Parts: sequence; structure tokens; C-alpha cells
Amino acid sequence: MDKKIYWQLTGVLFIFSALFMGYLVYSNLDKGLVMNDEAYYLMHFRDFREMITVDATNYFRIFQIFYTDNIYHFRIITLVLLNATSFLLFALAARYFKVKIHPLLFGFLGICINFLTWQGTIIVLNQYHGNTILMNLSLSFLLLFLLYRKSFFAIISGSLLGILFFDGIPHSIAIGPVALFILYNFWKESRQIVYLFFGGIVAGFLIYFVFIEDFSTYIAQFEYLEIYKSFHRKQHPIRFYFYWFALVIGFIFIPLTALIFFFQKKVQNKKIVLDKLLFAFGLTLLFSAFFFQ
Repeated sequence: MDKKIYWQLTGVLFIFSALFMGYLVYSNLDKGLVMNDEAYYLMHFRDFREMITVDATNYFRIFQIFYTDNIYHFRIITLVLLNATSFLLFALAARYFKVKIHPLLFGFLGICINFLTWQGTIIVLNQYHGNTILMNLSLSFLLLFLLYRKSFFAIISGSLLGILFFDGIPHSIAIGPVALFILYNFWKESRQIVYLFFGGIVAGFLIYFVFIEDFSTYIAQFEYLEIYKSFHRKQHPIRFYFYWFALVIGFIFIPLTALIFFFQKKVQNKKIVLDKLLFAFGLTLLFSAFFFQ
């Protein structure tokens, strides 16, 4: 079989997989309610003007424009946002890295990963969804900048990361790797890009305080920090953080470090094809996920 046809057939498999998982999820969105999570998130969206969050997690303010009282529709909106942004990110990544699968077909892999990751539970939009949506968009605009070298793409990418900071302060750790990428690749080559990107982050802060939440309201939340600390340790004991860090290191940092190492040493020197590296990397992650479960 022609290798080119083989890769496109793989992309078609992504489409069928996404449609099949989508059918299973969407056909059941009108059933059930996770009381200790979904009801909690819905309460924040409903009472967003009066709601004070003791851990400064403000996803419900950022995505308030998408809220509806109909939980069935709100679940659909959540998945549409997740799938659309993931599709865009994977399609642009395929184009930038010149993956042999057509970018539009490769985009459906992002949708498949969404369904596998969330597993059809706790579908109401929350800080974890918000983090994923904003990061998908930020990385997509970063890829657009790398593809077309238009400065405003870098500014938009940074501004989305600035807004992500307010989605949930514990989740702002995701900003670090992107910022380090910009510094490592452009500090010597073009510092103007670095300044524009970090200027975009500052612009994201300004957008949040001008259009989403007053600065005084945001600061007032920290008055309740002592109350939050009194029960947070019971909710998340120290062993939880050791467990969380082990997962982050084992499932994110080590695989990504290995991928970047082999990309620089092998792919850029034409010793192996990127598609084969991604295939091996994907199999490793899939095996790890099943082993973990």
C-alpha cells in the first residue's frame, strides 16, 4: 500500500473514532448529574455576581457568556468548546511539523483525546475545562505565529495565557513551559517577539480586570484565604500533592522531555521521521494511561 494513502487512512480512522465516541457521549448528555461537582460548578455560574471563591478560581466569570440554565445545552457547549479548540490545535500542529496525515484529519485526533481524557463525566464547564480551552487557543495562536511570523499572533497567544492565570491560580503553572519556550527560542534571535508575547500576558491581565472582574473584587477574595486553608488540608492532604507531582512528572515532563530530545537529536538531523517518533510516543502514552487506570 502507498505510504501516503496509509497515513490518510489513519486520519480517516481518527474521524470514525471521534464520531463514535461523540455519539456515545452526546446521546447521554441529558442523563444524570454529579451532585458534588457539577452542581457546585453550576452554582458558581448561576450566582457569579455574588460568588466569592476563596482560592481565586474564576473560570465561571471568564466563561459566563456561554452559561445557560439548561444543563443539557451547557454540557453540549462545554464539549463543543473543548473539541473545537483541540481540533484547531492539532490541525495547526500537523501543518507546522509537516506531519504526513492531512492537518484536517489530524485535527480529529485532538477530539478523540478529549473524549478519552474526560471520559464523559463532570461535563459542566469548570476550571479544568477552562484551562484546556484557553491553553489550546494560546498554543494555536503561537503556532500561527510560527507559521506566518505575524507579531499580533504572539500578542494574542500571550493575552490568552494572561486570562488563563485567573481561571485558577493553581493551574497557572501551565504558563511556565510556554513562557520558557518563547525565552529559549527568541531571546537571542528577536527580543521584540519576547516583549510582544509578555506584553500580551499583561494585556490579558488588563482585559480580565476591565471586562470580567473588578480588581477590588478579585483582591477581596484573598480575605477568605485563612478560612480556606483550615479545611483545604482535609480535602487535599499532603500525600495528595506527592501523588499529583508524581503524575505530572511521570506523565508529562518525562515523556515531553524524551520527545523533545529525540526530536532535536534524530528528527532535525533526518535520522528518523517525525511521524514514527509521534507514533512511538503515542503508544507509550496510551500504554501508560491504561497501566495507570
